[in-house]
Amino acid sequence: MGKLGDMKVKLTSLDDDNINFFYSTRALEIKYTSKSIKTPFRALTNGDLNAKGNVPSDMPLYSPIAGIHKPLTANKTLQILTENEYPRKLIRSLENLSQQMQHSQVILPIIQPARKAIDDNLKSEKAKDKFLQNLFTIQKLAQLDNICIPWLDYPTKKISGKYQAILESSDDNFIFLIDPRLRPNELAKVSQFFREQIDTGRIHFLGILYQPVENVINSYNVLWEMFKEKDVALMMVDIGRYYQNFNDLSPSHLNEFILGDIFVPRVYSGGGSSDDDKGKAKKKRHVTERLRIFDSNNLTVAPIANYGDDSWLNLVKNEMNEDRILHKLQHYNEAQEDSNKYQILNYISKVHEFLASTKEFKHSQEYIAKEESKAYIEEKATLDSALKSVKGQSKLIC
Repeated sequence: MGKLGDMKVKLTSLDDDNINFFYSTRALEIKYTSKSIKTPFRALTNGDLNAKGNVPSDMPLYSPIAGIHKPLTANKTLQILTENEYPRKLIRSLENLSQQMQHSQVILPIIQPARKAIDDNLKSEKAKDKFLQNLFTIQKLAQLDNICIPWLDYPTKKISGKYQAILESSDDNFIFLIDPRLRPNELAKVSQFFREQIDTGRIHFLGILYQPVENVINSYNVLWEMFKEKDVALMMVDIGRYYQNFNDLSPSHLNEFILGDIFVPRVYSGGGSSDDDKGKAKKKRHVTERLRIFDSNNLTVAPIANYGDDSWLNLVKNEMNEDRILHKLQHYNEAQEDSNKYQILNYISKVHEFLASTKEFKHSQEYIAKEESKAYIEEKATLDSALKSVKGQSKLIC
């Protein structure tokens, strides 16, 4: 795998004619040596690989773009500042994941402290600076081709100077992360700095820390307007599996028509846990209410209880037609009182989602490339309804 200096990101189509307020999307071509990657696109993550490693199947998972997603707790953030053991483990983990993803052309690290970690352990500018220096060294020792610069809540007026110094101190390929919870007018100032770096070819990728669109509608509008015509890939990172407010719609497939070129799903620390696995009260629910399956027909990740029949099993069969997998799914009731069996089912559902969602992105790419997004959206009633509900606000508050 080579450096991003060998890479070009080019806007190929923009479906934003200011007539239909309910969606805005675009397509990019990411050229890596002789190979070309088209967006919108779902990246392979270490969460997907972890799920695959726990599924009884020899089916390989492959993607030209992979994301190493490492969310950091307050304790781990503090250890990066003060200890030796966790940095050593993190270096080893990044090395191992990079090796597992060696067949991907581009590996993008996403290493972000939680908000509590920043508030508790990175309050001062000195602490933020030290953390960035240590994290840079960790990534270099792990021999990563691309270096993540997390969002650390520097004062907005200092961000340009800090980031300029980082860019001037090294010719590495940096992926800067942005928190859309920043006030829109402040976000516009930060974005202007990035626009200038994009124009010089210094930056090819920007990561957006995912927030539900209704929480940051004006920030997403700012980011879209600032970058929609720029040759930069916007990565929507830490994005969840389903959107309960919109009938369990996949947030990745919703944001495809709001903001984002590459989607990097959330990876839970500790393996394959998900929102459905947390809390004693939720564990008492029936397995049919906990196990979720991605349906490309309506872009939802809904509990199998919602299907009312075995159609969910056919969805899995379309992508993973293997006897060992189908046998476990057919006997899902055995997982009701057996957490290990349930976890296997959950891993299967996530591998299926990666395969089916990746295929669906290729389908939507065809419409977006022709600037016919409206036709695709109208095929997906749940998506159509959600976009009209969420993006309709933009007509009133832009």
